[in-house]
Amino acid sequence: MNKLDLGIRFPRGKGKYDVWIFAICIFCLFMPYFIWQLSYKPFLIVCAFLSIKNLGIGNNANKLFLAGFMLILYLYTGFISNWSFYGIIFLLLIVPIFFASTKFIKQSFDVFVYIFSIMLIPSILQYIFVIIFRIDMPHTIIKGLNTEKLGVYSQYLFMVNYSGGEILIDSILPRFYGYFDEPGVVGTIAAVILCVKKFNFKSWINIPIFIAGTFSFSLVFFLILMIYLFIFVKMKYKIILIPILLILFLIFADFDIFKYYILDRLDINTNFFESFLTRRDGGEAFESWYANFQKTPKFLTGMGAGYSNVVNFGGSSYKNLIINFGIIYFILYLIAFIFYGIRSIGFHKELVISLLILFSIIYQRPFIQDLSYVFLIYAPFVFLQVEKRESLLQLKNERKQRRI
Repeated sequence: MNKLDLGIRFPRGKGKYDVWIFAICIFCLFMPYFIWQLSYKPFLIVCAFLSIKNLGIGNNANKLFLAGFMLILYLYTGFISNWSFYGIIFLLLIVPIFFASTKFIKQSFDVFVYIFSIMLIPSILQYIFVIIFRIDMPHTIIKGLNTEKLGVYSQYLFMVNYSGGEILIDSILPRFYGYFDEPGVVGTIAAVILCVKKFNFKSWINIPIFIAGTFSFSLVFFLILMIYLFIFVKMKYKIILIPILLILFLIFADFDIFKYYILDRLDINTNFFESFLTRRDGGEAFESWYANFQKTPKFLTGMGAGYSNVVNFGGSSYKNLIINFGIIYFILYLIAFIFYGIRSIGFHKELVISLLILFSIIYQRPFIQDLSYVFLIYAPFVFLQVEKRESLLQLKNERKQRRI
């Protein structure tokens, strides 16, 4: 392994191609526009095969617990949904990632960060030319990945841009979509990477990711950034950054972009917490249905995958997981990662970062049946676990040298 200036450790030697292929497939599973017309299944199969090829449970009881527990939970997912045998098999292709070696997952995350960042650079440049400077460039009109959306996408060489009735194209700066069907995809991935990399802007590879996250105007991106600032940044930096952020807030508070994309969506008032928890829901009719659902036995065990699409049409809430699989499943899924984090990382700040990522993804994009988002949840636990171990080992060696 070679640690380069850009903070990425590229794999070397045997298995390096496995890591690159796996990371590329994970990127494709986030469904960039150039594979919208393709099936995701080949990428899923390749990821499962490479995870099995790079098996690495060994004597790691914590890893074995998580892998076995996830196997049981995903089997339950398939059976409660009455899926066919092949449907369950494809669902279970998610599980091998938990059996892959720690080294393989960490290397794959590093390479994924590199691919994501490098791919963003031409996309950001094209966004600046087309959206900000209004320079016309060749493009085609295409239908989106989500057929429920009424609008269309303008497909450029390095990005797509959505045009629909709910987007104020003429008066508000359009959000940055990159290659994906929603800016929230960019914002969520960017927030996770920057948290794991601890907002290290000495590494230039993180700068395009920060710019993309900012222009995505993703609420979760800005919330995670603020939480990280107030909890993890050293006090001497807080003394500088907090006044700057307050001044910027006062300056931009009256700007349409800031008000529309941030303040109005936060809906800061006396009911802020309730509004925040229901922000991803489909509407008042769903809230009424969900309140009644909580009183039924099915609240414990769930209605089966896909039922949330009927009752929460247009919503993308963590409540969808509870509707589909039940509150018991939902709690067990979270507890499995919490327990794994405590056992593998310990009570350190890296554990808090991992849990912040876990709850943010479950809140913002609760797609635990998609390997891409499962990777985005699981890889930070593994990455930060290794980083913590290496940091402690380095500290131990330094103390030994001082004694000598």
